[in-house]
Amino acid sequence: MITTTIKGQTMIFKNQQGFYSTSISKKNKNNQWDSTYINVGFRKETNLENKTMIDIKDGWLTFDKYTKQDGSTNVYFKIFVNDYDIVSSQMQESTNAQPVMANSEFDVNDLPF
Repeated sequence: MITTTIKGQTMIFKNQQGFYSTSISKKNKNNQWDSTYINVGFRKETNLENKTMIDIKDGWLTFDKYTKQDGSTNVYFKIFVNDYDIVSSQMQESTNAQPVMANSEFDVNDLPF
C-alpha cells in the first residue's frame, strides 16, 4: 500500500454547503502554471472560515467514491487534514482592518447598502 504525507501552508476555501477545498498548481509543458482545486477533509468538529490559511502538520491523500444513479462510479481525491495550525483567516484580517471611511465626508447611514 502506498502512503502519503502532506505538510505545509495552504489556503482553505469553504463553500456554502460547508465543504472545504484548496488549490494545487504545477507548471505545464509551456512553463505556465496550471491550477485546480482538490477537496479537503477535516475531523468532524472542525469549523473553519472561508479563506483560512493553515499550516498542515499531519495530512494525507485519500479519496471519496460515489455511485451515480446509472451505476457508474466517480472517484474524487481529497486531502485529509488530521492536525493543523491556523496561520490567518479572513475574519482576523477584517477585524484588524481600518475603516475606509473613518475620516470621510459621507455618513455611513447614507450609503445604499
